Amino acid sequence: KKDLHRGKTVICNLSARVGSISDNGLGGWISYRSSKSALNQATRTMAHELKRQGTMCLCLHPGTTDTDLSKPFQANVRQDRLFPVDFTAGR
Repeated sequence: KKDLHRGKTVICNLSARVGSISDNGLGGWISYRSSKSALNQATRTMAHELKRQGTMCLCLHPGTTDTDLSKPFQANVRQDRLFPVDFTAGR
């Protein structure tokens, strides 16, 4: 019998495009790519398991945000794809 009082549950993980296996044409960033790939796969597996109890699991990629962390590689990001912190946080 389903618990009729249980609310809808959502698990949302923040990921990054570099975690995509099919979109890795450049290599590099082994540790970061590996951790994001693992997060993506864990989220996918959780989604299959937890949907049985009404939980939705998803990954969001907010885009490249203009922070100190992204500064070293911003030269490779198109200007229209580099987002200010306020924009990313507000999405």
